[in-house]
Amino acid sequence: MTLKATIMAKKYHNPALQQEPIGEPAAIIAPRENESLFRWIKSTGRFMPHQSDKFHDRQETDELEDILDQDEEVDPEE
Repeated sequence: MTLKATIMAKKYHNPALQQEPIGEPAAIIAPRENESLFRWIKSTGRFMPHQSDKFHDRQETDELEDILDQDEEVDPEE
């Protein structure tokens, strides 16, 4: 291993990555039987359902409705 590779290995340590010899086929992780990508993401806790109503602020829409109601009360002859 060269000096640059040694420095990079110490600086950026990622156990998920490994170096393979150029002349050898890469090691492949065998897929699990009967497990879809969606199930794997869900089982690792990386899937988060969309929660749009949880933080919805009803006050903003009420203010907009008040402004629109005021516009309707204006005399139509103007």
